[in-house]
Amino acid sequence: MCGAPKSPSEPTQYPPESASDQTTKPAGGLRAPLDPDTADTPEVLHQADRRLVVQHTDSELAVLDAKSGTVTHIPATWPRYFGTITISPDSDTAVYCGTLTVRCVDASGAIRWEA
Repeated sequence: MCGAPKSPSEPTQYPPESASDQTTKPAGGLRAPLDPDTADTPEVLHQADRRLVVQHTDSELAVLDAKSGTVTHIPATWPRYFGTITISPDSDTAVYCGTLTVRCVDASGAIRWEA
């Protein structure tokens, strides 16, 4: 199925087949990768020649590459209201900056490094 990843580390094609309802599409033309009732407001990160739509819940971070249409899901290391987040240029890792720790996590949930 196109809409749901088979595993947390597998990118999915976006928009999913069930996303035919045009009423949920924002003015910018991109849909949010996660349910707006359970996730933060999507943010757009500009990296080189592409846009990434990033949305965060307490359990995961979803990164939609607006150019390719793929969504990468990265497990969250702590609740969304603690610290800040940034995404690597290739969208396969996220860096979580908390109050005491900075942690890099890949799409499988493995911690790449921590400071």
